[in-house]
Amino acid sequence: MTNRSLDPVSLWLPPLAIAILASIAVLMLYLAQVIFVPLALGIILAFLLHPLVRLVERARVPRIPAVVTVVVLISAALTGVGVSVGNEFQTLARELRTDQAYMSNLEGKVADLRRFMSGGVMADLEAVLDRVGSNLEGPDADASGDRAILVQAEPESQFSSLVAAVSPLLGPLGTMALAIALVIFILISREDLRNRIISLFGRNHLSATTRAFDAAGRRIGRYLLMQLIINASYGFALGVVLLLVGVPYPLLWALLAALLRYVPYVGPFLGAIFPIGMSLVAFDGWSEPFLVIAFIVGLELFSNMVMEPVLFGQSVGISAVGLIIAAGFWTLLWGPVGLLIATPLTVCLVVLGQHVPQFRFFLDLLGDEQVLPPHASYYQRLLARDQQEAGDLAQTALRTSREPAHVCDSVLLPALLQTRRDRTQERISAEDEAYILQSTRFIVGELGRPQPGNHGGLLQRLGAVAAWGRPLSSADGGDSVAATVPPTSDNAASSQSRQPRFDIVACPSHHEVEELAIEMLAAAIGPTGHHVHALTTRTLPGEIVEVIRQRKPDAVFVAVIPPSGFLQASYLCRRLRKTFPELPIIVGYWGKKSRFDDVLVKLRSRGASFVTTSIGQTQKQISGMIESTPSANLHRPERSQVHASHSNY
Repeated sequence: MTNRSLDPVSLWLPPLAIAILASIAVLMLYLAQVIFVPLALGIILAFLLHPLVRLVERARVPRIPAVVTVVVLISAALTGVGVSVGNEFQTLARELRTDQAYMSNLEGKVADLRRFMSGGVMADLEAVLDRVGSNLEGPDADASGDRAILVQAEPESQFSSLVAAVSPLLGPLGTMALAIALVIFILISREDLRNRIISLFGRNHLSATTRAFDAAGRRIGRYLLMQLIINASYGFALGVVLLLVGVPYPLLWALLAALLRYVPYVGPFLGAIFPIGMSLVAFDGWSEPFLVIAFIVGLELFSNMVMEPVLFGQSVGISAVGLIIAAGFWTLLWGPVGLLIATPLTVCLVVLGQHVPQFRFFLDLLGDEQVLPPHASYYQRLLARDQQEAGDLAQTALRTSREPAHVCDSVLLPALLQTRRDRTQERISAEDEAYILQSTRFIVGELGRPQPGNHGGLLQRLGAVAAWGRPLSSADGGDSVAATVPPTSDNAASSQSRQPRFDIVACPSHHEVEELAIEMLAAAIGPTGHHVHALTTRTLPGEIVEVIRQRKPDAVFVAVIPPSGFLQASYLCRRLRKTFPELPIIVGYWGKKSRFDDVLVKLRSRGASFVTTSIGQTQKQISGMIESTPSANLHRPERSQVHASHSNY
């Protein structure tokens, strides 16, 4: 067997190749943004206009006239809005320049602020700044003897002025023209484009490609529609309030605020600056500006905390941190346009990561889904010696399922299996393994305590694990320990004491982790009042036979945690079946589902009555045996508890 997996070249080559390809892709996106920006805008606008085109086509309008009509009407409406906004701004600028009332109101506000900040620290800071400024000015020009030279600039021609004014607009206008053209052709031949993109992924991936297209279209379409509803409602409410307060140009500020909210993060802030600034210059007092500020803050809170959660419903699939990172990346790459389309583009990347395994890292980095399953998070926190968070995870799983067996099967048992594998491959030390088993043993003891609505004692008692520094299931100076499962009430305890009890002798096959698995089973069936007598790995097979002969249990349970333990369990089953032909033997072969049929056949041939694959299945099997066993044949309980007998094994 070669050690190829440890070759440094084979370890570093895939990540290095991915990093090189990612760098080339980012460089291409930046250098070819003249092509990619209109393409991205065209695809997003096609998603937005597609429902309108379908609506027109349902009126028996051919596709090409329907597409052209929708695009022309939307473009004309946006152009009209832009021209109206520009004219309003020109009128506002002329009024601010000619109307002295605006300037006097603004000067009065500045004077009020100066009086408010005069004295104290602000006055001292202003004096220091004045002194620094005077020192930096230096001697007068006359004192140095230098003579000023007057330079007269030649007047520019009207053509040069026109070119200077129009040239900054050529880039955005060209981008929008190309985007509109792409929208028209995408909407006209959308089925053909869809089929071509699907063919790029191959016919063998039709299902994954179809799901990816559906998910991307559904998420982007829902996001754009809900954003339109929220922004339109925000603008309408703001316009009404500004009109009632008396702020000039209320429709202009409402429209501008609604449009700027499409820009993530900075858009709402920019949209609030204009009406607040106008209220400061339009009124001579402070009551109206404060009223506008208060309403904008309240409207933002209502939009973010009420409207967005209700209307968006399911998330677009991007985490908050991932959205911030994506917004910064696209803004750095494509400027303001990148910030505007950051969310739809990031949605496409997350959907790609969901359905294409090679791009799974997009989902892990940007998505809002849980990356690590609960058992992996639990195991990782114990490796980091974070007992409190590990207890939180177990407590959360218990609150969700309210079944200790489910918590053991979904969180604790998979973590123990991972511990066995990592210890076998020497990925963790013996101290790590002992710490994980010790902490998990204590958590299992807490799971066996039925405390409806109150699991608060778990986290406080978890801290004692590290302080004691010894297994919680061991008693000082003793060979046995009983972990009593208290009943929920005195009445329940007395009721259980009068009922027949199903007695089980449980023994591990070979490893300490199986002792912990038996404690999990006892925690799962403990509240039912039945009895589990747990042996340890130090109990010899002959001693197990003697314990069974003395106790006469209703069943024997043998715990096996792969990868090893099968041979020991097979030998024990064969010996027990030979000695006790009528005794039910349950083998819990937990954690490994592959080739289970072969394991089942072999264990049944060696004397096992039942073979289970989980704690929940074992619990159900025991419950079925209890129901089928006559009450006269069951034991009478002395108390509901789990005995751990320490013999020499």
